[in-house]
Amino acid sequence: MHKRILIVVDDTEVTRPAIAEGLGIAKIYDAEVVFYYALPPYVIPVTEMPLPDSWMPDFHYESARNVASKQLAVAASLAKKAGIGSVEVVSAGNDAAESISNAALARRCDLIVIGSHGRTALQRLLFGSVVTKLITLSPVPVLVCKKSNRIRPQAGAVVVKPKRPLPVLPAKAALARTQVKRRAKKAVASA
Repeated sequence: MHKRILIVVDDTEVTRPAIAEGLGIAKIYDAEVVFYYALPPYVIPVTEMPLPDSWMPDFHYESARNVASKQLAVAASLAKKAGIGSVEVVSAGNDAAESISNAALARRCDLIVIGSHGRTALQRLLFGSVVTKLITLSPVPVLVCKKSNRIRPQAGAVVVKPKRPLPVLPAKAALARTQVKRRAKKAVASA
């Protein structure tokens, strides 16, 4: 089904679950992986003072490319350990969602895997959301992975499930409600 999967990589902790999930899917379908890093856009600082070199566009893109190459190298090593073929792509654009969507089209990817911070509506309004816009723009399915706090059992581990209470049957539930109502009436009458 999936021949090529684009996995979005960045320098945040939500990248790990996306890489793990994307590599797992690639392993199942024997697919190739495209690791993609969208460089952040350069924002022109507005000031009357002379700018230091660290605020110049060349320095910005050079340092962003260094971060990208380190992150992509880690992702590529994980793919190599799993025996999955991978390609690394870096590009810059004003809008990360459009860049990711265009990269998926250019590389003929069947699926995009991206991590999400799980922000609330207010946080998305303040900080923006690449994931929301990508879902709207993408010509292919988008799998959104959140950082999980669950601990997954290792292979061969014994999993002990807690006992769950037995479900209340509808007739017993109705009887319980009427008993509660009677007790409430008695309490009101005695008060």
